[in-house]
Amino acid sequence: SLEQAQTAALLRNGHLGKANLQAQGAFAIDLSSRRVRIAEQLLDGVRQGQPLGALLGYRFERCLHERKLDVYIERCRKLAPLVSADAPAPTAASEAIAANRVVDGLALHQKWQHFVKHQATILPPPDSPFLVCAAALRELDEAIDALGDAVVAETAYQTVRGNTVRTASTLAAIAHGEAPPPELD
Repeated sequence: SLEQAQTAALLRNGHLGKANLQAQGAFAIDLSSRRVRIAEQLLDGVRQGQPLGALLGYRFERCLHERKLDVYIERCRKLAPLVSADAPAPTAASEAIAANRVVDGLALHQKWQHFVKHQATILPPPDSPFLVCAAALRELDEAIDALGDAVVAETAYQTVRGNTVRTASTLAAIAHGEAPPPELD
């Protein structure tokens, strides 16, 4: 559509601009089908009431399991425990079950980013979870980046359409988590 073409032009202009000279800048958007699927899975989970940190933690732990690194799951849970919101215990059956024994994927990602940034100055022990689980942590990076790309593209698309209310609600839903994020257009 014309609006999609305008959105693509807007994002490309942002990517080529001076503020985005880095190869991995904010407007280096990759909307391949695999990455959009990852973002939609994460957003669907948030819409169903799961915290984003838990959803990312599930993905991370599954990645460790597939790599036969299950022994590091508990260490990573201790490194970045999921802190659940203080909610009263449900009195009736509920479809949404709170995550309590999973890595907080967002917290782990922040610690991983700090480790990568300071890796040259910090010599970690050889059995450090960051070194052993590096491939799974890179997949966590990929999932977070895919979600970010989808949200940036969605907000740019809604802005081009002149739908500033939808733009604001999408950004507020992602930033604060108070409302479920809307479907991606």
